Parts: sequence; C-alpha cells; structure tokens
Amino acid sequence: LKGIGIVLMVLGHINSPLRHFIFSFHMPLFFFVSGYLYKERGFKTIITRNFRKILVPYFVTGLFIWFAFIVIYKRYFWGLSLLLGNGSSPVWDLKDYYVGPLWFLMCFFISILLFHILNYIKGNIIQLIILLVLFLLSLCYKQQNGLLPFDLLNAVPATICLWIGRQLKI
Repeated sequence: LKGIGIVLMVLGHINSPLRHFIFSFHMPLFFFVSGYLYKERGFKTIITRNFRKILVPYFVTGLFIWFAFIVIYKRYFWGLSLLLGNGSSPVWDLKDYYVGPLWFLMCFFISILLFHILNYIKGNIIQLIILLVLFLLSLCYKQQNGLLPFDLLNAVPATICLWIGRQLKI
C-alpha cells in the first residue's frame, strides 16, 4: 500500500488528469498504513527513532534547498521556512515562509508524537473524542488565525488517520 501511495503521489505531482482525484486520498493512505503498522514503543524510542528517520532527512534536504535558494535566487528566507516547517502555505502573516513538499515529514513527526501521547489514554471512545475536539479546535484556529508552525494543524487530521489505521488492525 505504501508503494501504491508513492506511485500515486508521483502521478499526482506530474500534472496527471487524475491529480485532484489522487490528491483526495493519497496522503491519508500513508497515515492509515502507518497507523496499521504502528508498534508500541517507549516515548524515548519514538523520539530518537523518528528524529533519525524523519527529522534528519527533513533538515538535510531543507538545508540543501536553502543553499540552492541562496546560490540561485539570492533569497535567504528559506532558512526560517525550514525552522517554521509549515506545508505549502504561509505561516501566520509571513507570506513566503513555507517548506513546500517537505511538509509531509514535519507533519508525520508531529502526528506520530501526538498519536503516541494519545495511546497513553485508555479507551478508544475517549481517544476519539479527544481527536475530534482537537480537529474542531484546529479548524476554528485556522479559520480565525491562519496556520501554525511545525504543521501542527495538518498533524491533527493525520493523527486521526493514524488512529483509524490502528483501529483497523485491532
């Protein structure tokens, strides 16, 4: 399923006629599969493993892109974009501060942390209520104020997809 998701992602990004259809489900597919394959680990293990697996590629790729922006376009703002780490939309009122396709890595890291913390709470119904409340709060916040850094607002629905994926396994 992850391989199918990768192929769909490539098709969607090459301006395929199916682009909008593919974009309607390909990212949730990644999160559903990750939730299904999730293995319970200690918090320290989650942090170190995902830091190495997700944040290191995020920052290495981001630094490469930042260097390219400086050399090619003489634009320095991308360094702040990398630290703010928010999708393909600007954060707050900072018009040019976003990380484009790297959004997925930051969103995945934050959603894994939220998901792991959520797993400390016993009871699927309570977990679901917490997720729905967080989702509604994030929608209200976005409507009133725009986006938050570190892809926090995108991480909430991603965490819901992780949770559903885990529920499918149980």
